[in-house]
Amino acid sequence: MSEKNLQKKRIDEVLVERRLATSRLESKRLIIEGLVFLNGNIVQKSSTSVSEEDIISIKEPRRYVSRGGIKLEFALDEFKVSPKDKVAIDIGSSTGGFTDCLLKLNAKKIYAVDVGAGQLDLSLRNDPRVVVLEKVNARNLSIKIIQEQADLIVMDVSFISITKILPALKTLLKDNGLIISLVKPQFEGERSFLRKGIIKDKELHKKILLNTIEQIAKAGFIVNRTTFSPIKGGKGNIEFFFLIKKVGNFVNLSDVNKIVEEIWEKIGLKK
Repeated sequence: MSEKNLQKKRIDEVLVERRLATSRLESKRLIIEGLVFLNGNIVQKSSTSVSEEDIISIKEPRRYVSRGGIKLEFALDEFKVSPKDKVAIDIGSSTGGFTDCLLKLNAKKIYAVDVGAGQLDLSLRNDPRVVVLEKVNARNLSIKIIQEQADLIVMDVSFISITKILPALKTLLKDNGLIISLVKPQFEGERSFLRKGIIKDKELHKKILLNTIEQIAKAGFIVNRTTFSPIKGGKGNIEFFFLIKKVGNFVNLSDVNKIVEEIWEKIGLKK
């Protein structure tokens, strides 16, 4: 057995590294509730030591109607944003993972916008705090459709760049409002960059993210912070989150590169 495999870490740290929890705080919660198992045995302490060879599993009821809720929960925590008592717009709501997360964090009202129809989970559709806007192209949104400005806009879209949607959001967002957008590099970069729909080049990730930040600035917004998504996309693509504002400080571009380096290191990629 190699020396590397003999090295041990705390299980609350390893849960985060293996994407089984979004933070050490969540790791501790899962352990306290008796939901973490190590090699088939229930874990009693957050300080339990584990090696790379150990098998860790989670027994937990689904928190949200889709895994999108876990992604957004992570981003909200990273960006220190609370949706409590806020009016929000969920663009690309689909099944409703983002909407579900916002509701569980006590958002006041959510406009669930999607170009499709019939996808939103029934539990959310029946919630009086949710206004369902189906068959609506986000690029055509206006204050005539959503007759109030939002404190928070969250976005998860596919097959289109987020930069194509941002202009329509200008009048829908309060001056001090925030946009938290999932960024999928495979839809922000040129198709020639892709191999089977997956980006497998770290430097290309950096290039695409920096170019997207530049395009967002041209649309009249600023990217204030960035982080990675704790869960990969459906095809295995690495995804990121941007915290976007109308006014404020630009993200340090070196921090963007650091985020890319961090996620590539976490998932064990080398390129």
